[in-house]
Amino acid sequence: MNQQIVNIYWLAETAYYEDTVIIPHRHPDYYQIYYILDGRGRFLLDGNYHSFVGGMFFLVHPGEVHGIDRLKPVSGSVELLEMKFGVFDAKLVETLSAVNGPCYGTDELLQDFRRIFDEALRKDFYYEERLPHLFAAWLYRVAYTFKNAMRPKDEGRENAPAARIKKYIDEHYRENVTLEKLSEVEPFSKNYLCHLFRKGTGMTINDYVNQVRISKAKELLNNSKMDVEEIGLECGFSSVHYFINVFKKIVGIPPGVYRRSEINGRQYLKGPASVVITGMDRPAP
Repeated sequence: MNQQIVNIYWLAETAYYEDTVIIPHRHPDYYQIYYILDGRGRFLLDGNYHSFVGGMFFLVHPGEVHGIDRLKPVSGSVELLEMKFGVFDAKLVETLSAVNGPCYGTDELLQDFRRIFDEALRKDFYYEERLPHLFAAWLYRVAYTFKNAMRPKDEGRENAPAARIKKYIDEHYRENVTLEKLSEVEPFSKNYLCHLFRKGTGMTINDYVNQVRISKAKELLNNSKMDVEEIGLECGFSSVHYFINVFKKIVGIPPGVYRRSEINGRQYLKGPASVVITGMDRPAP
């Protein structure tokens, strides 16, 4: 019996207009691709805004807050191909985790994505057996293209002190992480310690601490019944107000809104839009 690799839940060719807004929302347990065919706008992806033009696409991971606004149609509307899908292969999940920003498509990537899109709609002979493998191969190519095109030149050069500091933060994020404590882990001056960490990771120590804490907070919001204040304290924040401010800055929406987000993104659409074609047997779970 063949192991399921990917499963396409829903797809559509959509046209959005200048007044259209997709309110920030998230899908807890599946991925989504927005492939922009024509037009310009702004895409929110887990707390960061990215300007886009035709030919770019975004891979949204489960749980990532995303939305679209500031649309500027070039020929009447902003046209996209959208697809929601699940990934059930651990290696592919790990590979896709590196794709965390805007992707710059190529003619070949778009042509093959359109072919997968059309085959999913047509449901030709043996499409259920062929399509997952075709789509999985396409996703691996996306990860390869992203890694080579978007990787900073100094990636992979993380120094040993930075790695040890990260390990300490990963294990002690619930505590009050200070430069004094980190100086005990790595016997350098505070200023030099900050310099080493930023050189090795591309971010400040405080940014990394908040990143780890918010990542843990998202897990608790998804998988526990703890209230927002309890989660903030559990993840190392000194107050619920500070937790909410940091969460909103990094994720794009407050933690309470994040927890209440529904999986059906259509209810987050404001303004005019049209669906040219849509398909698959059932909506995303």
